[in-house]
Amino acid sequence: MTILGGVISSLGTPGLVKRFKNQKLNCIFLMAVSLVFSGLFFFSVKSENISIVYANAFALGFFLVPLVPIMLEYSCEAIYPLNGSFAVGIMLSGATLMTVCITQLLTLIVTAK
Repeated sequence: MTILGGVISSLGTPGLVKRFKNQKLNCIFLMAVSLVFSGLFFFSVKSENISIVYANAFALGFFLVPLVPIMLEYSCEAIYPLNGSFAVGIMLSGATLMTVCITQLLTLIVTAK
């Protein structure tokens, strides 16, 4: 469901980016909404209601997936004198490390009784 939400939103996101032409504002909005749905995802999983979990996963993907290319482009512009591939490599490495840490933390929280 997360991927489906991301694919659907990716169809409209380029139009919004071109319309507002403010990558920082777009990033802040998408990050704030993604953070809210990330927090709600934990509670939806704890509720064990599959329709709520699917709806939350769809909403999370809807706002999180289009954030990736916007942030990659914004990071390349932010460190302009350096090579753009350097920014992309640092971001992807950091994202991988944070994903592992958050997964371990949530595993401890969910399995603790």
